[in-house]
Amino acid sequence: MLDDLPDSMPLRCVFCESTKFVVPHEGYQPQPGEMLTCGNCGRQNDFNSLFQILEENAVELVKKEMEKQLKDIFKGGTIRIG
Repeated sequence: MLDDLPDSMPLRCVFCESTKFVVPHEGYQPQPGEMLTCGNCGRQNDFNSLFQILEENAVELVKKEMEKQLKDIFKGGTIRIG
């Protein structure tokens, strides 16, 4: 039912919204509590905060997509989720 959702969502710098971070090697996975340096603005971002924002954005995206698809199913009736 949620076919229009992206397969992944990138972390974004809280200061400049860039998705580029300085990492030691390709495929690197940051750990909870780690500070990540933005590859664009150079500012430090807390991985836990970035991940929390990503989770919140993902939940909102799913809610919006479900609401859209349910409206289509029920021919434009008003449906509120959340």
